[in-house]
Amino acid sequence: MQYYRFSGHETFICKQFWPKKGYDFLTSDNKFSDEDAVVKLGVGKNMVNSIRFWLRSMSLIDKNDQTTNFAKLIFDDKGFDPYLEDIGTVWFLHYLLVSTGYASLYNIIFNEFLKIKNEFTKVSLQNYLKRLSTNKDGGFYNEKTVRNDIAVFLRNYLQSENETKNSNIEDDYSGLFQELDLIKRFEQQGLDRNMEKYYLIEREDRTSLPKEIFLFTMLLNNRIGDSVSLNELVSDYNSVGNIFLMNRNGIYQKIEELLADFSFLSFNQTAGVPLLQFEGKPDPYKVLEKYYENINIHTFN
Repeated sequence: MQYYRFSGHETFICKQFWPKKGYDFLTSDNKFSDEDAVVKLGVGKNMVNSIRFWLRSMSLIDKNDQTTNFAKLIFDDKGFDPYLEDIGTVWFLHYLLVSTGYASLYNIIFNEFLKIKNEFTKVSLQNYLKRLSTNKDGGFYNEKTVRNDIAVFLRNYLQSENETKNSNIEDDYSGLFQELDLIKRFEQQGLDRNMEKYYLIEREDRTSLPKEIFLFTMLLNNRIGDSVSLNELVSDYNSVGNIFLMNRNGIYQKIEELLADFSFLSFNQTAGVPLLQFEGKPDPYKVLEKYYENINIHTFN
């Protein structure tokens, strides 16, 4: 049975400093369930729960609240990018958030919903989620919970318009994924002639996505074997095309960049199908380490 999770964040977006804060807290032998967690983290009780939720959503902790290898690689004091100085790290965390599927809305939107429509209102997205939830055997749907989840999703990627009573200046500028510029917002006259807010999510070239992060996420995808077609990269479940919202041209450009740097890759037409082939896959973490070495912001050794 498919189970969807539309709650857990306590209506707080994932703030830029939370992954590092949560990692340091846990690696100092603390637990989110500790009575003094509020004091040590310096946030309210609901925010403690939210930090825990976002770390789990991005595979930075496991179901037992143990920090993962991903978390150590990035957020350790000697990690690759503990203070999120590089946009490549933000792209990587976005990949983890969508591909992990713990926060259901993100996986649904990037893998399913956008194949149906890429221009929507909050109401049209909510109606889609309602149909999706109630069509499943034993599906559970709560309108308020889903409405809050949609609002948090949009605020994670867009600067807040103070649409909720709880929004504040910190929310406006600290959304972790805002700099990725994945979602655009505009107003349009509705059938009732009133102006209505619409959201647009388009596939683009994604020039700000580093080629090494693109390659690293491909190597992590266990659905990809020794070769993968361009069509699969564009639209398969949890593909780089879906998660990074890339068009065919953008994916092709990234492949061209990779071919110039990595000899284990080749790109050919096989029976008329453009195919990216791996001739002996490398350790994906070596690819990641090379990227951060080249941008020279980490102290990892």
